[in-house]
Amino acid sequence: MQRIREEGPLTAKDFTDKKSSDAMWARSPSKRALETLFMEGELKIPRRKNFHKVSDLRERVLPEGVDASMPSQDELCRHLIVNNMRAHGLALSSEMAYLRKGLGRQMAQTAADMAEEEILQRIRVGDQEYYSTTENLDKLEQKQLSPKLRILSPFDNALIQLKRLSSLFGFDYQIECYVPKAKRKYGYFCLPVMRGNRFVARLDAKADRKTGEFHVLNLYLEDSV
Repeated sequence: MQRIREEGPLTAKDFTDKKSSDAMWARSPSKRALETLFMEGELKIPRRKNFHKVSDLRERVLPEGVDASMPSQDELCRHLIVNNMRAHGLALSSEMAYLRKGLGRQMAQTAADMAEEEILQRIRVGDQEYYSTTENLDKLEQKQLSPKLRILSPFDNALIQLKRLSSLFGFDYQIECYVPKAKRKYGYFCLPVMRGNRFVARLDAKADRKTGEFHVLNLYLEDSV
């Protein structure tokens, strides 16, 4: 914190301490500190430099007038739920608390309260009860599914929660760049291919920027196609 305060925005590479091992997820002490300070809201990431996160003090990144006071758990849950509905369209209360440890019980209560207030609507998909909004449900009547094929990023909102992906779409997916080479099934950076509301294929491809060529290394069609 002191170095960033005095020197300005820094990346993890600006710190010279080493990680403790060569294990895949090993991190240096400074890298762990930067990530913790980011999660605590003390540091923000205003940009990236060659894909590396640039960390700066919160007060130098947030616009003036932003309320940085600690919200109540109910206020936090309402904020997360509104964003979740915008991004996903529908969700279980457990999915709304994704990556938020210790928030599950409050999230379930806040979602139930918002349903009582008619901000959320309860709907059933298969044998599970999801939450959505009237606005999102109205879109089902307004929008036609596009017949175009879409190649999705592994970090797309539709994919990032793997259990949700499997439950809603019957699509079992894992990005394999984080998997040891010997255990990969589809390829280093395998991309899901979607048509309409179905996942129809997986594409492992690589762009050769020097020659301007696009190489399709592997293409796997789903069994249902």
